Amino acid sequence: MGILNARMQQILQLLLSTDELQTSGEIATNLQLSSKTVQKEMKELNKLLSDKTAIIDSYRGKGYLLRIFDEEQFKHFLRKDTDKNDQVIPTEPEARMQFLMEKLLLQTSYLKIDDLADELFVSRSTLQSDINDVRNIVKKYHLSLEQKPNYGIKITGNEMDIRFCISEYVFNHKSDLSDQITELIEILPQNEIEWIRDSILTNLRKYSIVITDISLNNLITHIAIACKRIREREMVEIFQEELGEITNSSFAHQIR
Repeated sequence: MGILNARMQQILQLLLSTDELQTSGEIATNLQLSSKTVQKEMKELNKLLSDKTAIIDSYRGKGYLLRIFDEEQFKHFLRKDTDKNDQVIPTEPEARMQFLMEKLLLQTSYLKIDDLADELFVSRSTLQSDINDVRNIVKKYHLSLEQKPNYGIKITGNEMDIRFCISEYVFNHKSDLSDQITELIEILPQNEIEWIRDSILTNLRKYSIVITDISLNNLITHIAIACKRIREREMVEIFQEELGEITNSSFAHQIR
């Protein structure tokens, strides 16, 4: 199964948020797309979803409904789509909470607190505070954060409530990029900003480089500004020695 594009993510989010039929017109209005575009993306989505994992059923004149056959495989599919952000370490409490929500919602097994603390480079006490925030959030969705000695933590509850929570948190983390794009849209077109971000993340993974979310956003901003200024024929003077150091970097070469 492949990676979802932005429109597919939005459509899947809507389908996950309810167990009622939604027409292409309703989805189109919600996402500010044409009905034809929605229908096209639905077909592509079904190609990406394995028929043994999930399917989007189309009922003529009534709408679309997402049916999930294998919850674990479906969550694995969603994890694959969000893996491109794994090289970015959340540093702010809100970003860590977002990370934990996503991690817990897409796992069916327990996650050890010490492992999560190591992954986020925070102390156990800091993580425990973040976990308390997660516990309060999942309560709003009628879910529980189960904590079991020697096993760890996991989210439990009614499957429909879990799906609705996934639709809110697994996809809404993309809003950080949307906010940034809104700010940068005056510098470069949206598709170019997204291309810069995807290129950086691809090569961070390739060379096993880990940076913070703040650093990622700063890097995207600086590259976008540099592209705009170069197009306006505003150049930065770089001495030969500095140029050699930059061009000899494999990472720099790949994202040029």
